[in-house]
Amino acid sequence: SKMANYGKGYSLFAESKYAEALEYYKKSVEADPNYLDGNIQCGICLFNIADANNKTIAGKRYKSQAEADADVQNNVKAYFEQALPYFEKVRELVPDEPNRWAYELRTIYNAIGQKDKAKELENY
Repeated sequence: SKMANYGKGYSLFAESKYAEALEYYKKSVEADPNYLDGNIQCGICLFNIADANNKTIAGKRYKSQAEADADVQNNVKAYFEQALPYFEKVRELVPDEPNRWAYELRTIYNAIGQKDKAKELENY
């Protein structure tokens, strides 16, 4: 059920096991696509994975800029791109609660190169 999967995801999230928690949160959203908390948590898991990967990449040395760019694309931008529809859904569900979506959307838009959309969110 939606709540059982959310609960399993919550337990894993509390242990910072974001990839594992994500699978359960996704199931909660599959059961109810308009489930606000499930959408938020899916987005947050993906956001946290992207952020952690970005920090790891920042500390690495690369043989070439192309190698570094590929690592960022595959391990940071790709996760932000996956998080985007969840936060857009949250915005759709609670447009009057920007504290639940504005920071994340602005960060994601910047990370994936949609600077105009990020700029639109600066006032939130």
